[in-house]
Amino acid sequence: MYGFERTVCACEACREKCTCLSGMVAPEDLRRWAAQETDGPAHQAWLQSHFAASPGAIVLLDGAKLRIPTIVTARLPGGRCNFLGADEGCGIHARAPYGCAYFQHDMNDQEGNRRSQIALVDILYDLVTAGPYSRL
Repeated sequence: MYGFERTVCACEACREKCTCLSGMVAPEDLRRWAAQETDGPAHQAWLQSHFAASPGAIVLLDGAKLRIPTIVTARLPGGRCNFLGADEGCGIHARAPYGCAYFQHDMNDQEGNRRSQIALVDILYDLVTAGPYSRL
């Protein structure tokens, strides 16, 4: 996605992130998931029940701070990702959103920022064009 290879790590340190952080959904995730679904209303209901709106990332644009609202995986009381099972496995690993599937705990800040930036540009474009991501 976005020219990056999916990460494959599912070690304890990576799974630990699932107990306290939400994974960012990218517009490309919505396009990918929609292409895999046949029942529009059921798919829409699944999105609305398993994901949440986030105030989003704060970025600098021409020296000014800008917040880009994002969609993230919903969290259960206590902070766990709603897809993290009792066995500590991901319930949607094969379909995991960009913020989960393309990042891992040992990624350096430079690479993590590079991967985040490209998705945030896509989110910002969707926002200014009133695309499906911002409408959701």
